[in-house]
Parts: sequence; structure tokens; C-alpha cells
Amino acid sequence: MFSFTPEFYNELASRLLEPLIKRFEAAAKASKAATDTEPLTVKEAAKWLKSCEKTVLMKINNGQLRASNNGTPERPKYLVMKSDLIKYFNAYVVYK
Repeated sequence: MFSFTPEFYNELASRLLEPLIKRFEAAAKASKAATDTEPLTVKEAAKWLKSCEKTVLMKINNGQLRASNNGTPERPKYLVMKSDLIKYFNAYVVYK
């Protein structure tokens, strides 16, 4: 049976998360421009986060991601601000 040390897990996590961290840091720098207030659809937010639309909707419904509903309660049409995506990333994505 193998036993892995905490150092092994830390190294593994840093190697797996490093490209993700770099991508989001670059996205955060790029979004510091005037486009921070640009509204995105759920589909665009999912593409920006590299996840699926259902995941973004789940995050909105759980209250983890802020969005405004421009549709009806029966057929919601959410818009997410880019600045809220950055806040979500900083609050809920764990790295290091």
C-alpha cells in the first residue's frame, strides 16, 4: 500500500492548478478595463469560466454567483457582470 506525504499532495495540487491560476489571473487583468460592468449571459459566463451552463445556473441559484434576472420567475434570463465573475473566482476557487 502506498502512503503519500502532504508534500506530494501540495506538489500535485500546484502542478494541476498552475495553468488554471494563470488563466484566471490573465482574465482578471484583462477585465480590469472598462468592461468590468459588461453584462454576460449565462452561456457567455459559462464559456468565460470554462464550465457548463448548468453549473453557472447552480452557482446563481445557490447564491455563490450574483446575477440579475431579466426574464420572468417562470422563465428566468440571468445576466452576470464580469466583475461578479472575478469576485466569485476569488471567493470560491481555492488555490495554493
